[in-house]
Amino acid sequence: MSPGACSGQPTDLNPAMRPYSLAPLVPWRRLPRPIMWERVFGRSVPIDVELGFGLGDYLLRTAAANPDRNFVGVEIDWFLIRRTLQKLARGGLANVALVHAGASVALERLFKETSIEKTWAMFPCPWPKARHARRRLFSKSFFHLLNSRLVQGGEAFVVTDDPDYARWMGEQGRETGFQIIQEIVPPQFGTRYEKEWSEKGQGRFFRIFLTKQTHISIPSKEEILLQTRIAPCFRMDDLKLSPLKGRITVIPKDSLYDPVQERGMVRVLVIEADFMQDIWIEIIRKPSGWHIRPAKGCSMIPTPGIQEALDLLQNHILAEEARIPGDNPH
Repeated sequence: MSPGACSGQPTDLNPAMRPYSLAPLVPWRRLPRPIMWERVFGRSVPIDVELGFGLGDYLLRTAAANPDRNFVGVEIDWFLIRRTLQKLARGGLANVALVHAGASVALERLFKETSIEKTWAMFPCPWPKARHARRRLFSKSFFHLLNSRLVQGGEAFVVTDDPDYARWMGEQGRETGFQIIQEIVPPQFGTRYEKEWSEKGQGRFFRIFLTKQTHISIPSKEEILLQTRIAPCFRMDDLKLSPLKGRITVIPKDSLYDPVQERGMVRVLVIEADFMQDIWIEIIRKPSGWHIRPAKGCSMIPTPGIQEALDLLQNHILAEEARIPGDNPH
């Protein structure tokens, strides 16, 4: 009989209730970028990165077997990050850090050129439908980015159950500075998706193994100094923003106004390539006019898209003021 059965206590907590610490989660939006990983880990040793670590099983096993290396796991799904944090709380590994971000964003902004020794991705989504192919991660441009972040001679591999995706990745990887070896391998990684496919009778998987031979330089993604915009007048009732679509997309979501503080707030989604930010912009009265700027406390990265959102808001306010002349009650 298992412990706790006689006492009436549950033998296992609901996964959502299991305790965990946020200490392994890197608050990358609040840190200087690229990240100085030797400060995060407190030591300077080789760094390996898993892109999309899922439930974290392979990442944690690999880190436990290699205590002389540091490991960074990158994942976009918060549920999977939480489950992995729970496992870390039980395992006590000190050489693992987690990043809540997409793979492209993480490589572009958080890692310097030639700073990663090994990286891998287990069963990335193949997006098999033709209309979804643009969402596939391992495009030629992504291989270029991956190349730039790996040290000379650095290694990467991708495992998939989809032969069409494997062929596509092999084609995309050509002329990206890698030597590429494609091979069929048996189940051996112990991930959730591998187990699911194995239970359904699939006994072989496809591994694309890459070794960096020539360097392709892609500097870390540039950030900018945001410019506060100013409008002479502001009328909250007239604030009906239309989305801006194109290379940068700005989508208005919510707005509110506090007449006591003389402060308006507008929530927008800013999308630049595969990087999305959800922020509040404040419009606050100052002696020099109504200042338009990101709200204090916003966790945001100062990108051209954020500046575009500030400019969009200023242009709209100025256009409305020109369309409706007269005294502004605000």
